Amino acid sequence: MPAQKTKGPRAFQPTFDVSESSWATAATIRSLENRWQAAIKNHDVAALDKLLADDLEATSSTGAKGGKATLLRELRKDKNVYKSVRARGMSVSNAGPRSAIVTGIATETGTTADGKPFKTTRRFTDTWRQRKGKWQCVKSEVTPAAE
Repeated sequence: MPAQKTKGPRAFQPTFDVSESSWATAATIRSLENRWQAAIKNHDVAALDKLLADDLEATSSTGAKGGKATLLRELRKDKNVYKSVRARGMSVSNAGPRSAIVTGIATETGTTADGKPFKTTRRFTDTWRQRKGKWQCVKSEVTPAAE
């Protein structure tokens, strides 16, 4: 691609710089959401811990509020056996140079600790921020969704 002439110490700058493009951010955020789903399926508290900011603000589908410690505690207590956990229909929008908001639908299927089958579908809105080069979820809101 042709370069554009700029003022300052660099004589030329690329016309199209993929390092800050919205598609790269969207791909990263979708990947992080998929890691979150895998952490739930595998009861991987360490993986979820890395994805959530220490100052996370979360609202569950029942309206309960909590933070990172709450989500990690619930994952530790979870005795469900998951057959499938996935996020789909994700839409990512940039909310600033180091911030993105993703909406989507999360579906979980499996059996409870007492062997009963379940299927849960929820809508989610997560806000991600890049801090010190690392993306973390700072806000998560979940609501029930019908299939």
